[in-house]
Amino acid sequence: MRKDKIGQVLLPGDDIFPVSNCRPENRGAGGAGSNFGYRVSKPENPVPGFRFQIPEVILLMLLSLFCCKNSFALTSFGDIDVNIQARTEGESFHGYYDYRIYLKNHSPLRSYEVEILFAGKNKPARNSVIREMRRHVSISPSAEIHFSVMLPPLRLWADTAYISIDGARQLPSLPLPHTPHMPYGKRKICLLVSPSLNRDDLLRSLEKTDELKKKTKSKSSASDTENYISLIRAQSPPAFWPENWMSYSPYDGIIMTAADMDALSPASASALLAYVKCGGSLSILGDYKFTDIYGEKDGNKHVYYAGFGQCTVFPLTSAAELDTVQMNALYRIWKQVQQPWYKFDTPASANLALPVSGDAEINIRGFFLGMFLFVIIVGPLNFFVLSLKKKKILLIWTIPAISLFTCTAVFLYAVFSEGLDSDVRISAFTILDQSKHEAVTLGLAGYYCRMTPGRGLHFSRQTEVSPVVSNLYGEGNPRTLDWTRDQHLESGWITARVPAHFQLRKYEKRRERLEMRFGSEPSVLNGLGADIRKLLIYNRQGRMMYSAGPVPAGKRGSLKRSSRGERGSLKSNSRGERGSLKSNSRRKRTHPYFQRLRSVYRGFSWKESDIIKGRVAVFDSYSYIAIMEGNPFLEKGLEEPDNLKEETIVFGIMEK
Repeated sequence: MRKDKIGQVLLPGDDIFPVSNCRPENRGAGGAGSNFGYRVSKPENPVPGFRFQIPEVILLMLLSLFCCKNSFALTSFGDIDVNIQARTEGESFHGYYDYRIYLKNHSPLRSYEVEILFAGKNKPARNSVIREMRRHVSISPSAEIHFSVMLPPLRLWADTAYISIDGARQLPSLPLPHTPHMPYGKRKICLLVSPSLNRDDLLRSLEKTDELKKKTKSKSSASDTENYISLIRAQSPPAFWPENWMSYSPYDGIIMTAADMDALSPASASALLAYVKCGGSLSILGDYKFTDIYGEKDGNKHVYYAGFGQCTVFPLTSAAELDTVQMNALYRIWKQVQQPWYKFDTPASANLALPVSGDAEINIRGFFLGMFLFVIIVGPLNFFVLSLKKKKILLIWTIPAISLFTCTAVFLYAVFSEGLDSDVRISAFTILDQSKHEAVTLGLAGYYCRMTPGRGLHFSRQTEVSPVVSNLYGEGNPRTLDWTRDQHLESGWITARVPAHFQLRKYEKRRERLEMRFGSEPSVLNGLGADIRKLLIYNRQGRMMYSAGPVPAGKRGSLKRSSRGERGSLKSNSRGERGSLKSNSRRKRTHPYFQRLRSVYRGFSWKESDIIKGRVAVFDSYSYIAIMEGNPFLEKGLEEPDNLKEETIVFGIMEK
């Protein structure tokens, strides 16, 4: 755990740098579209005897605007310098949009509390948009801080960043860069291209793709190709690339040269590999080898498998050398990367996949009977009784009183018929690599609350939270988000008595593990943090060796030796892929292990009956499948849910 000078805890992705090269005289007017990592310096010794004329001044200003478009410009608020940049570009309908915030404190004695608030000047429409997004940080004397504020895959209904220092709103406000998320429009394939890669050569290679030729209905061209593929060139050098895997989450594929891969910092390279393990695709042109993940040669390329994704290395010197077969394979992989985000188009489809409000029923017969009695009582019966007492004037009092009583009774019945409980259901699939101490998790979380939770939902900063919303314009609620302590989904995310679902992805370092003891009395120690209902253990050849269950968390259970003929596997649950995890000689293109995990990712579904069948062979390593009655790898969201149901399948890889 790192701390700054005043003891503030720094989370992953938050950096502090010295102030040696940042001078007060270099502070410029604010600009939000600049490139991070560059500063504009003022020459200390200008050339003597040189005087600017008016035309030269105008020319110099134009050149400055052109050359400094991507410079590191700052806005000063007293002792505090602020810069806001959009590190993610292009059109994307999934993943997180990364805003990078730079703060600099020039005071050598005083620390400040700074709040960055993204908000719009106009009232947002009734739609699933982000209305406000904020983060509060503390900055110590003479320190500079870099941190991220990430936008979930929803439109940001804001165009302004408001800066507050020690609770006081500062002027002027800062304009935000253009941040297009495209949940309603055409869903393009979004690709990130490294700086040294020739974009025009890549476009010409993309024109060879058979799928694009069918869509354009003619000979493909660069303009037609860009209607279906959003090609984003990275503006910053690889040495300054993000160090958080979620910064790469909007991209369906990343294409780099081997030289750019070598130029990455160790933290950026780890983040890029984490993006791949969460289902992403990385393509490298040149001579490059991964040493810590499994790879195999497939024709004229080398394929490496990591988690749910893959890295492909082509021994080529230029993107123009990619042929039709290679481009078709890449295009197919990019479509698979974005496929999970097509899974649920509406909240109703997500509730069918993970029912969270199955017991919620409306008593139509009771409501109809109540309305019938109300009409009889407030009308004929009320008039008849007052007529007998010769006090018809009291109708002006009895009718409102009976109506108020009836409305109150109906409201109380609607509220207390289901109670005030909150139901939470989470289903997850985790790849746990015990040798590398890392876990990659896919999850679907459903919430049904009888009353709107006042505290919202809480997730960690390493969890990608994608709400399942309707694509119809005008449906949904504006939402607020706070990144100060964690990922706090404050308001608008859950509506009372309306199911809400979220697709989750997470990568993190974990120490959970199973410890096996073989011999005359084989046993297993459950160190996964939750009770195991069923456990299957496989040898290096993929045959099931032992089974166990149930095994409580933290306890040791005995292993039962399996028969020879029994096998197990990650059976495919997608339509296009069938069979067990047995290698197919006819289809040698994809490793069977990766093919099964890829089907889990693409379908965003992991049924127990499909998982435990077939054969599991994982790169010459022992492995296991654990069906758990709990979920130690994902947050619950709600702090204290009344009814919690968690289902987790762990695919574990043990040491070789």
